[in-house]
Amino acid sequence: MHCCSATGQMSGTCLLSLLKIMLKRQQPCPPSHPRAAEIKRQDLVQQSQERFDATFRYLVSLIELRKEMLLLLKDAVEFKS
Repeated sequence: MHCCSATGQMSGTCLLSLLKIMLKRQQPCPPSHPRAAEIKRQDLVQQSQERFDATFRYLVSLIELRKEMLLLLKDAVEFKS
C-alpha cells in the first residue's frame, strides 16, 4: 500500500488504513486459529512492503538532499569566482 502523495503527505484514508493495520497487529490470532499461518504470512508481507516503501522514500529524500547540496556547492563556487 503506497499512501504518500508526491509531497510526502498521507491521505486521511491512508491514515485510517494504517490505524486498522496497527489494531490488527495488537490482536494476533491464536495459533489454533485455522487461518493463523496465512494471516501471519500476510502480515509479514505487509511489514516487508512497508519497510521497502520507507526505504524507498528515504533513498529518494537522500537523492533530493544531494541535488540541493550540489546546487549550493555550485552557487558557492560561482560566488567565489
